[in-house]
Amino acid sequence: MAPDLEELRRRIDAIPVNHRGRRKYTASLRHDIVAYLKVGMAKGRSQASMAKELTIHQATLSEWLERGKSKAKKSTTSNNALARVEVATVSAPPPPALRSTELILALRGGHRVEGLTVESLADLLKALG
Repeated sequence: MAPDLEELRRRIDAIPVNHRGRRKYTASLRHDIVAYLKVGMAKGRSQASMAKELTIHQATLSEWLERGKSKAKKSTTSNNALARVEVATVSAPPPPALRSTELILALRGGHRVEGLTVESLADLLKALG
């Protein structure tokens, strides 16, 4: 059963406000506020009107409602049963073969210079400084 407005206001007002003007709501109070919202919305009341009377921003209330929906969805859809999967083998073309005298310069950004000889690598490194 959802608590009434006076009880919720009393519990909300009992929470101290931090230096940024915000309150840290307990999980049980959030749960009770969401129950209050659901009952009110079932009666045709708007979130905006209930947010004003609770003095909680409407976006916060919407987030709490959505969080409750996603938790309920997770609990109904997540089971720990094993699922059958098919493993497919994809053959990729082999990389081009390098001659034993060819070198590769791999840079941090992912760039690669392939097919270098020792002399061309030394020249490249000198040019790069």
